[in-house]
Amino acid sequence: MTLVRRILLALFVWALALGPGSPLATLNISLFRVQAYAYTSDTYGYDNSLNRGVPGGDADSLHTVSGSTDTLYLQNAYGGTGGYGDDVVAPGQGGRASSELTGLNLGTSSTSYMVQAFGGNGGYSVAGSAADGALGGGALAAISLSGAGDISGSASATGGTGGAADGSGNGGDGGAASLGKVYGESTSGGSVNISGAVTGGNGG
Repeated sequence: MTLVRRILLALFVWALALGPGSPLATLNISLFRVQAYAYTSDTYGYDNSLNRGVPGGDADSLHTVSGSTDTLYLQNAYGGTGGYGDDVVAPGQGGRASSELTGLNLGTSSTSYMVQAFGGNGGYSVAGSAADGALGGGALAAISLSGAGDISGSASATGGTGGAADGSGNGGDGGAASLGKVYGESTSGGSVNISGAVTGGNGG
């Protein structure tokens, strides 16, 4: 790994530790990171045809990689937040998130692959209404890696938080989380470290 790559990777790891809101999180992270975002486009999220708040947008991050690299590969998908609602218009459900990665003919470098999916938060009901908060968005993560060197990767899915009820209704249920294929293979007999984790969303 060159000195420049080592410096960039160190900055990247530091940015992850500080969180997405830090200034470093926007510093050429595209060199190492693939992200898909989907957010509700309207603040109120009103849908006349269904008489409900607009649901959060779905997000799909589906990629295939191959060859050699010596960086950390992080792939995320974030479902959008559902629009809020009241007694007339129900809050919108959180958006679904799907993050899936396939690695074929990977080289002999020690790359670590991390795949994450986060369901969107359900819309909340406003104060003074009896509406329930909306369901949090579901999340699906999957990873499948095959190559000649050591194989290291993880997939995690986290359901969205259910919408809060600021009135007399009930908070929404958290979104479900699930895993697709979680697989790793070293064609040369190298070490394989593959893991998967799911976390259901919190209730509103």
